[in-house]
Amino acid sequence: MATKVYDGSSNKVLATLDGMKLNEGTTNTQIARIDVNKVYRGTSNTQLLKIDGVKVFQGTSNTQLARIENGKVYRSTSNTQVAAIQGGKITDGTSNTVLGRIDGPHTIAQTAAILHLVFALI
Repeated sequence: MATKVYDGSSNKVLATLDGMKLNEGTTNTQIARIDVNKVYRGTSNTQLLKIDGVKVFQGTSNTQLARIENGKVYRSTSNTQVAAIQGGKITDGTSNTVLGRIDGPHTIAQTAAILHLVFALI
């Protein structure tokens, strides 16, 4: 069963995680391929993100975009919190504003792909 990403508190499906693929909405249009520690654009070999532990880097560089730690997402190397993920809910910054929901299990690489490509937070 695929994991779905919903818009806010609604039932509108923004993306679907199907194994190592991130698809647009409920279609088979692939927006990313997710490896253990890398995220690629669509079906290409263009690397968008690199994950090293809790750190998320841009493409193949050492430019840190975010840190995902204990359910909290921080911008770059700072302690500025841009999102939180708890109980499947993705909230904005330190507020309780629900940006979206994830209805199944997800890795740090999958979370980074969703935050980057679906919600443009990192």
